Amino acid sequence: DPRTSYAMAKRYNELYLAALNEEKGLDCIALRYFNVYGPRQDNRMVTPRFIEQALTGKDITVFGTGEQTRDFTHIDDTVKATILAGEKISGFEIFNVANENEETILNLAKKIVSIGGFSSEIKLIEAPKKRYDYEVGRRFGNSDKLLNAVGYKPDTTLDEGLKRLIAQ
Repeated sequence: DPRTSYAMAKRYNELYLAALNEEKGLDCIALRYFNVYGPRQDNRMVTPRFIEQALTGKDITVFGTGEQTRDFTHIDDTVKATILAGEKISGFEIFNVANENEETILNLAKKIVSIGGFSSEIKLIEAPKKRYDYEVGRRFGNSDKLLNAVGYKPDTTLDEGLKRLIAQ
């Protein structure tokens, strides 16, 4: 049930892949990645933005109440799931690639401060108005279908992934 232009574009891409499979017999896999984080990520994304703010001694700025949730999936898990899906799946399938842990954005900021031993304060700020056009309050996934199909689902905990990322 896509409610934003971003979500609609992703869903229509999946429909296009399904049509390619049906009409031309192409093997097509649609992977729905859930909040991937890891090294060298663009700091417009929440995890590297928070870490950059903490590393530079700035306050960590959280939009709104910080109660919005996400399912953070480490890049290593995402790559492994993608390779396995490419090796083991034929036809057309859609899979979630998710860690299956719903985490608030505020708690993400607290974890970064705690794990990194940073002195940054966490400040709640008003989000830019344009963010509210596509903001989703809760986002988390289930990777059981992926596990059943390829024998794997993401398993790097957020704490473990953040420790590795902050140590780099």
